[in-house]
Amino acid sequence: MFTKAALLRLRFCALLFLLSIGAAAQPLAPAQPADWQRTISIDCLNFSPKIKRISDARKQQLMDSGRQGAQAFFKK
Repeated sequence: MFTKAALLRLRFCALLFLLSIGAAAQPLAPAQPADWQRTISIDCLNFSPKIKRISDARKQQLMDSGRQGAQAFFKK
């Protein structure tokens, strides 16, 4: 069994991986109302879904945005 912190790290790493390979930001199927209660919203800071190169400062901004989104989710 994973702790909440471990699951958060796994999800965040998955997000960064998808961003690093240029995966589309839009899901294949639109989110349903029931999906939103278990979805962590992360501001993409106007990044394109196809990121080729990114500075360390912008990486840090994106990671901070993800951290803020996750913290807001777990405060619910």
